[in-house]
Amino acid sequence: MADSSCTIVPKKKVVSPVWDYFGLRADSEGKIIDDGVAVCRQCNGNVRASGGNTSNLLSHLRTHHPSKYTLVLQAQREKAKELSTASSSSTNASQATLPELFTKTQKYERTTRRWREITDSITYCISKDMLPIYTVEKEGFRRLTYTLDSKYEIPSAKYFSSVAIPALYEKTRETVAVEVQSSYYFSSTTDMWTSSTMEPYLSYTVHFITNDWTLQSRCLQTLFVPKDHNADNLSEVLTETLAQWKLEVGRQVFITTDNGSNILCATTVRLMWTQLSCFGHNLHLAVVNSIKDESRVQRCLGLCRKLVSAFSHSWKKKRDLTKAQNDLGVPQHSLVTDCPTRWGSLIKMIDRILEQEACIRQVLVVDRKNAHFIPTWQDLEVLESMKVALGQLDDFTDMLSGEQKVTVSSIKPVLHVLKSKVLKVCEGDTNLTNSLKQRVLDYLLNKYDDNDVDELLNVCTYLDPRFKGVYIENEVDLALVKDRLAREGTEMIEDQEGVSEPTSSSQSSSTVSDPSIKKRKLSSWLKETVELQSSSSTPQTPDQKIK
Repeated sequence: MADSSCTIVPKKKVVSPVWDYFGLRADSEGKIIDDGVAVCRQCNGNVRASGGNTSNLLSHLRTHHPSKYTLVLQAQREKAKELSTASSSSTNASQATLPELFTKTQKYERTTRRWREITDSITYCISKDMLPIYTVEKEGFRRLTYTLDSKYEIPSAKYFSSVAIPALYEKTRETVAVEVQSSYYFSSTTDMWTSSTMEPYLSYTVHFITNDWTLQSRCLQTLFVPKDHNADNLSEVLTETLAQWKLEVGRQVFITTDNGSNILCATTVRLMWTQLSCFGHNLHLAVVNSIKDESRVQRCLGLCRKLVSAFSHSWKKKRDLTKAQNDLGVPQHSLVTDCPTRWGSLIKMIDRILEQEACIRQVLVVDRKNAHFIPTWQDLEVLESMKVALGQLDDFTDMLSGEQKVTVSSIKPVLHVLKSKVLKVCEGDTNLTNSLKQRVLDYLLNKYDDNDVDELLNVCTYLDPRFKGVYIENEVDLALVKDRLAREGTEMIEDQEGVSEPTSSSQSSSTVSDPSIKKRKLSSWLKETVELQSSSSTPQTPDQKIK
């Protein structure tokens, strides 16, 4: 007999009606004591039921409880009848043939169109989004593909790495080669960079205009460069890149690089290419060089970095900062640190600390350990001066760092705006502000103080319908630009026999900017400069010519 202190609970996941009269013993917490012994609910007798076997249970009812046994038999017959009726109606409605049943479970052959479509899509996804190839081996990804199409059997990672991805590369390479080789002229960009595993690479990108006047950019190579990065080796790599893509050096208008002495020597001395330094890189170096010798600035920036680090590595300070922001009604923004290779992040760090200064003070004033991080009035004065001097320069980084529009023709107008407005020394500014402005401006002007570079910028500016010859102040230079363009235009017409001149319908459409990005455009700066110059009685300037 069963122990009266035990509880009888029903057995889970059973289908036989005999279990309506039996259960399993459980302790006071509801845990099954022995699932191989059933307990009769009529007489509390123990009956062996190993593995869910119901033969002993039916025998017990037939011997000791005949009336219950009859009810169980009746319930079994009714259930069997229901299953038989449902199966018959389902079979009569649509009875699948043997070939149909076989087809439902048969996997796609690798030669079928459907298998190739799915495999190509997975290959494109891995390549486009730069996913690890091992993604195709993961259980979640395999379950996803099975859910989308159960007849598709995904190949191994080795197949994608050795067959699918190389095939996609060759196909894409052929398409890009046709696009690039069909363009008459192109410019290029190259840069050395280091991966997270400290491996050096060189990337080479070309920029060209298609026959329908669409600006395109294609990264042709990203090469591992294990050799020393001297001028000879870099010039050899660049030459081999052009040869592999069957591009003529004479069709390359110029190449944009940073200011590294090795790449400058490789392009201008070894290869004799026309080189133009990157405006964004020049602006970064101008800002960095303007502040590196200012001891006050360096001390203040060091304090800011330590301050940001203190809040970034303490959840208590983050919590207290949020509370202080709520108390003082300050926006709930986190502090940000600067990146050595992104000068714009320096301004963002200064902006955020000035915005959160009151909250920072409220948090640190009660913290003896970190109270010395509270900015003094001298520190705040330095930060304000830096913000006034450098705060507006971030707009120009975005203006001249895009790939969707030609930016080289805007360099001269931008330099003019910087000189006449943004970086102009003002009497109301602090000495530090004016000093930083002058240093940045001098550095930028020096970087473009070269006859070949000046001639290139003059040609590009003149071809831009927004500027024409406005920013070419020397009449002799303007005449040289017109003669050069006339000569090159004649040569192009002679070389391209049978190619009709572009009509007005071939003009490129303007790029629509993202309304969510609150960045100033070059036109707004030029407009302000025009209004400023027109209100004065000074001699005529380029902006007055525009008006």
